[in-house]
Formats: sequence, structure tokens, C-alpha cells
Amino acid sequence: MFSSIEGTIDISPDRRRAMVSFTDEGVAVEVRLADGAVLNAFHSLHDVSSLEQFSQAEERQQRAAVFKMRGLYYIRN
Repeated sequence: MFSSIEGTIDISPDRRRAMVSFTDEGVAVEVRLADGAVLNAFHSLHDVSSLEQFSQAEERQQRAAVFKMRGLYYIRN
């Protein structure tokens, strides 16, 4: 899990898990470091139907877009 361009890897404070983001795919996963099991997946999917460029009523219905995932991090005290 490496990119020289974009994305992040954040190790949890207890050093048992890692949060890995894949920028262009709009996805981040939390993995257990001991065995690589995926614990959580996060998808940067958003409703964009309220944006002004969708002026027609039919265009405004159920519009969704995947946004780039710049990073996802653990909260530290």
C-alpha cells in the first residue's frame, strides 16, 4: 500500500491497526496489522444534487459523485 503521488497511511496509537487512503478511488480502509484483515472501509460518496450546475429537475434527482480521499487519520489526545 504505497503511492508516491497521493494517499496516506496512519498507524493507530496502539500500533495494531492502520488507516490507508486511496485518493483517486475515494476509498480508505482500516486494516489490522497482524494479519491484514480489513476492519472498516470508508467511501467518499456524496450527494451533489443541490449543486447549481444541475439546473434541470431530472438532472437534480439522485446525483452522486465520488470525491477524492485526501486522507483519513486516527484521533490522538
